[in-house]
Amino acid sequence: MALDTVSPAATLVELILPYVTKRGLDERTLPVWREVQTQAAERPVAGEALQDLEANPADDDARAAVRLQFRKMLGDNPPFAERVAALVESVPAHKGISVSGDSSRSVNIGLNVSGSVLVSGDRLSAF
Repeated sequence: MALDTVSPAATLVELILPYVTKRGLDERTLPVWREVQTQAAERPVAGEALQDLEANPADDDARAAVRLQFRKMLGDNPPFAERVAALVESVPAHKGISVSGDSSRSVNIGLNVSGSVLVSGDRLSAF
């Protein structure tokens, strides 16, 4: 059975964004960032994708490129995938958090948000 690397890769992108953008840093995710940096250093294309994301963190294509590189890194290196899974599991916001809003226009955020635009109906808020 093949390892599912799509969801973990997407989670990794969201966890490392504060380090890439230098905003909203969370010490709980620092071990994840360090592990990703170590692995990306061994893969020039992954390192370049991270640089592109750092230059333009709101760019969907840059995020997609990083997700693709993460999928490859996770699929090619099961020990790395296991370490990342354990690190992600150790981040409190990724342990089955349940959030509910009190209106149809509520916006729920699990870990943090930065460099994003949130639409909740008739108002637009940039963070």
